[in-house]
Amino acid sequence: MWSIFKTIIIKSLLPILGFLLLTVIAISLLGDMEKTSPDYYILLWTIIGVPFGIIRMKTFFILRNGGIGETAALFVFNFMIAGIIGGFIALYKCAIAFFYLLKGIYDLVNYSNNKKILDKKLQEGSNVA
Repeated sequence: MWSIFKTIIIKSLLPILGFLLLTVIAISLLGDMEKTSPDYYILLWTIIGVPFGIIRMKTFFILRNGGIGETAALFVFNFMIAGIIGGFIALYKCAIAFFYLLKGIYDLVNYSNNKKILDKKLQEGSNVA
């Protein structure tokens, strides 16, 4: 029974809470931009995805023989690409967490049903003997 709760907590609730925390941080970074910018949701997607995308980016674009402006622009471009990739990975992680939540609930229901059936069989077995 504890393993079912452990699965629900570790594999579903913690990733969902982490995603919600990232969403709150991203919304607070963007502030009142929702009313003025049509790109609000794209920026929100990118900011949420950066922690997931940076980990999975194996290649960063590095400029040779460039000035500080080109280097800074390429650095920002790397983070934008990481954010877009990470947005899809965050969505995938949330889907997996939702699956584990449903699986945990299903396991809890089956555990209680199986326990009732086993208890009933044990009582019948003890009454026969």
